[in-house]
Amino acid sequence: MNDKINEILTRVAVETFEGLAFMFGFPDDEEIGGSGDPMVVTQVCFRGPFSGRLAMAVSGQVAQELTENMLGIDDGEEITSDDQVDALRETINVICGNLLPAIGGKEAVFDIDAPEAVTDDEIAEKDLSGEPTAAAKLSIEDEPCHLFLFLDGDISETLNLL
Repeated sequence: MNDKINEILTRVAVETFEGLAFMFGFPDDEEIGGSGDPMVVTQVCFRGPFSGRLAMAVSGQVAQELTENMLGIDDGEEITSDDQVDALRETINVICGNLLPAIGGKEAVFDIDAPEAVTDDEIAEKDLSGEPTAAAKLSIEDEPCHLFLFLDGDISETLNLL
């Protein structure tokens, strides 16, 4: 994995959570126990000067709070699972949209697919397997948030940072 891309991914994710949902995240290399909620996985694929996908796994508690904050919902108001999926998809879309120019250059043009939720545990495990190009482990409100950037092929000549 590339340390420079790890740093950029971490910075972009932290800034996105703060700006989009007023949630504060901190890099955390330790395994975060959190509430023990199952992880919810979303991902987005992209193509351009380099192609790949960005996957994000958050605890159910992070998904709940993220949705409440993004939608301005008061405690006690009902949040549907569709609301949570929409909030997570919007979050990963913004992270990806800010990450790609940070690592590929401001002039690079990318096509970003619609983000998708990965609901089946078996699929989620498969989608997060393999060696990511970069990864970020965050603690958000003492809950885990993991991001994985998978780039296709040899991209060392394409990226501005390598």
